Amino acid sequence: MDLAASGDSSAVNLSVEDIYGGDYKLPTGGLLKGSLTASFFAKAGRSEEKPAAGDVLQALTVMVAQNICQLAYLNSLLQKTERVVFTGNFLRHNKIAQETIARNMRAASLAQSSGQEMQALFLTHEGYFGAIGSLLHKADAKQVVHSTRLSEEAASPGKRR
Repeated sequence: MDLAASGDSSAVNLSVEDIYGGDYKLPTGGLLKGSLTASFFAKAGRSEEKPAAGDVLQALTVMVAQNICQLAYLNSLLQKTERVVFTGNFLRHNKIAQETIARNMRAASLAQSSGQEMQALFLTHEGYFGAIGSLLHKADAKQVVHSTRLSEEAASPGKRR
């Protein structure tokens, strides 16, 4: 992540400003900021010179974060929720991804007609939330008993039921 932090994704990504020379006014009246990415890695193949590793890593990190944000945002609209909690190893100690998700979540929600700001939340100690959530979501009484029985059998391998 240190190498990505030192990079400049605008060196490999094509922005709205690169295409239109600045911000772009939509026919609906909305505005696309010139700094928005229009195409990831579009500039990377235009030159014979190989792009810097930090630039590529930052562009890749931002691309993944924006896709995570878009999926989470659309699902939050479907579920009618105002807060989205993000967890996982990709986000742990990844300020680039966290800032990208928070900025894009805020911008996408404020662009809606309701203007209600949607919050992206990041937890500090979230290492086991995925496993606990999966257990709570999928576990039924038989699975829990079965898991307990397996643990008991592992503790005393000589006993058979």
